[in-house]
Amino acid sequence: MILIFNEARAVFYGKYRLIPGTNVVDDKFDLTHPTIKEMLEDGRLEQVDESNAADVKKAIAHAYTKNALDGVTSGSKDKGVTEAAKKQASKIKKIDKEWSDAVKKQEKQKTGDEKDEEGDTEE
Repeated sequence: MILIFNEARAVFYGKYRLIPGTNVVDDKFDLTHPTIKEMLEDGRLEQVDESNAADVKKAIAHAYTKNALDGVTSGSKDKGVTEAAKKQASKIKKIDKEWSDAVKKQEKQKTGDEKDEEGDTEE
């Protein structure tokens, strides 16, 4: 089951973690739970019709992780869905690279700061 969570926070519901954007959950996810039902009714949570290419493309556009993207596109033969998935995968790779580069830069700065501290001596 594919859900789009339209909030800027994560929510934990039993064994499930809903993050902003597209989430892929198993069929045991209880859509009838009062909180989940309320979120569906007011638009904070959307269930995606997996047989509707337009809905699937919307879910792809809101997929911010590789796992979510793979879950949404698995088994799809629609060319439009495949093309949208390729574009979103490129965006995700770019974000992952930017994150990785930022972490490396921070580690390099931290290592440089430690070397400066070791070399500093007061006379």
